[in-house]
Amino acid sequence: MQVYRIMSRMQKAIALGPRATVRIVHNRLQGKLFSVLWRHRTLRGMASHSWQHVARALGVDAVFEQFLNRLQQQPEPRWLQYLADNNLQQIIKNADAWIQGSPSVLGGIVRCDRALPWHEDFRLKEQNPDADCMFSAHHFYQDIVIEVGRSEASLTKDIKIPWELSRFQHLLFLGQAYRVTRNECYTHTFMSHVDDWITRNPYMLGVNWVCPMEVGLRALNWIIAYWYFRTSTIIPTAFWQKMVCSLYDHMHYLENNWELYDGRTSNHYLSDLVGYLYLCSFFNLTKKASWCFDQIQAEMRKQVFSEGTSYEGSTAYHRLVTELFLHAYMLARESHMHISDDFEQRLTNMGHFIAWCSPRQNTMVTIGDHDSGRVTAVSITQAMQALVPQSTAIGIKTFYEFGLSCVKNTLWHITLRHHAYQKKQPSGHFHNDAGSMTLAMRGIPVFIDPGSYVYTPSVFWRNYFRSAAAHTTVTLQDEDVLATDERLFNLDMQETCLSREYMTSAKTTLSTKFYVGSFNNGVQCTRSLKLAHRENTLFLTDSLCKIVQQGMDDRLLRWNFILAPDILAQPISAEQWLLFHHDQLLATMWSSLPLECIATWASPAYGIKCVTYTLRGTCQLSIIKQENTFNFSFVLE
Repeated sequence: MQVYRIMSRMQKAIALGPRATVRIVHNRLQGKLFSVLWRHRTLRGMASHSWQHVARALGVDAVFEQFLNRLQQQPEPRWLQYLADNNLQQIIKNADAWIQGSPSVLGGIVRCDRALPWHEDFRLKEQNPDADCMFSAHHFYQDIVIEVGRSEASLTKDIKIPWELSRFQHLLFLGQAYRVTRNECYTHTFMSHVDDWITRNPYMLGVNWVCPMEVGLRALNWIIAYWYFRTSTIIPTAFWQKMVCSLYDHMHYLENNWELYDGRTSNHYLSDLVGYLYLCSFFNLTKKASWCFDQIQAEMRKQVFSEGTSYEGSTAYHRLVTELFLHAYMLARESHMHISDDFEQRLTNMGHFIAWCSPRQNTMVTIGDHDSGRVTAVSITQAMQALVPQSTAIGIKTFYEFGLSCVKNTLWHITLRHHAYQKKQPSGHFHNDAGSMTLAMRGIPVFIDPGSYVYTPSVFWRNYFRSAAAHTTVTLQDEDVLATDERLFNLDMQETCLSREYMTSAKTTLSTKFYVGSFNNGVQCTRSLKLAHRENTLFLTDSLCKIVQQGMDDRLLRWNFILAPDILAQPISAEQWLLFHHDQLLATMWSSLPLECIATWASPAYGIKCVTYTLRGTCQLSIIKQENTFNFSFVLE
């Protein structure tokens, strides 16, 4: 076993190359040394940095009032204007919900009339008051283990819930409402939330110090809030000192907890860097900021293909990393840092991909995982979008490296998923979705990807929502191409073995080739989608070829067409169905297979699942001989 581990590590080192290997080894050694030096101090409540230490480390005024005065005399950064939302009524409504209402966070209700539940899965408590909903508030962060739910019937507490609340994204609403109204009730709420969090989350103790990504995003949102509230005359100097010292703790933490792991970095490491860039900007650390932005540009080259798509294989995570890169871009422009042409071009292409994947404005289709992740409460604003050149996404387009073809015009929006993967990519946010399609008509989603629902609270639901059976594709009974297990953020993906001729987008036709069942046991399917504009009809053809096996003929092939929750299907016959949206006939579907309407699940946002329906067709695998063709059509009414 020991020999196997050594050989495995040597193979990984060879694959990564000497520079990346040295970097990861250095990071791990630094992390272990940091743990040894700081664990004892943290458990004794002596880890938080005092202003005297911060002032010495930064080389600034020893008297905090002098530092604060210099800070408040600085001009407001131009990047703040890009976060503005012109819907003033909605801004105030959102802010008021955090003062006297019950806002929702990841499907759970936050009770604002009491102390905020920084260490609790308040969503689970609302659903099941007797469940264990509490997370540690007093253990050293490296000693906290994330629990994984193994019961099909009930969920385990979800660590993402306290993390999400502790990102403090709601401070943007409070700050923008304060700027408009100058009502100090927003200031009081800002102060009470930040002060309470710092008091109840001592440096490096408890669940909210476990993940560096959360630390980076929290620091970013605190700094944004500072610029909104810095002119308030009711905020005492003692509060600002407490917050600034905690921000230094956040920076100190990030410097010793980079999320590098096995070299396949992700949105986590990028969040670490962007949060750190905000901190460097706040503390005016020019050299560190320059180093940080260089790392961010390197991550752009690594994590984003030249076509402008995220290598994590998910449209929702693509939007998240686009938002992160836009924040870095805003700060770099402000500080006159060198921004490479390649960075700007890929950032522009990332915006193009979002446009292609959006049936209508602000409605991006879900492909792969979706955890409702954002950097700030407003996500990507129109002003942020305008930072990079915009293009009109009309026609037909294939993103070969991401593995997605799109058709988009005023009436139709169609996507077709291809199997596309390289070993350098992390596989944790991919789904078993090769060959799956989404369809929207007149901007109305008809066939959808189901979302993700939850991650660690349930192995069962995690694997259900990323299974082939939960997508609009062809499946083989009880078998997925990519096996899922208790490794919730891993799929054993095979590198792309299909040539680009099978990922085609020509005129009005999309096509792909994928495996049903497994790579060497079941069926190979060639799926094509042809749009006939004059007839307002989409034709879907699946050509199946058995790749064989003994003892498999009693298995069922299943076609699933996962309906959006507000689409109602009514049969004319088993082969003809009417599709209604809010009692209005939208389309007619024809099938060469008898279909039945079966209840299933969809997840419109993380932590939420709702009943929807699938139109399902079945046939015995035994009828597939050399090649069989199955046809479907969708007529827009």
